Amino acid sequence: MSQMLAHQTYIYHLARFLHQHDRTMSLRELAEHLNRNEIKSSTGDFSTDSLRGMGAAVAAVYHRVEEFFGEGEAEYVARAFVGDDGTFAFER
Repeated sequence: MSQMLAHQTYIYHLARFLHQHDRTMSLRELAEHLNRNEIKSSTGDFSTDSLRGMGAAVAAVYHRVEEFFGEGEAEYVARAFVGDDGTFAFER
């Protein structure tokens, strides 16, 4: 794949916004936000039941951003999203 998918670009921009405002969002909130705003993955809606898939989506966005824009930009993604316990959802 040579480009970022629409939902990946959206998540990246959201991560930058959250960073600029010193905020985080849980994976569950992210899934609900994407679904509410009709941002779809390649398989449809994002699940709010099992957050494993949402964590995988964030990891994919991290790696894609790192590939295109470098590690510094990818860190926005790594630090924007947290699990239900408040710890970062993605660790490099």
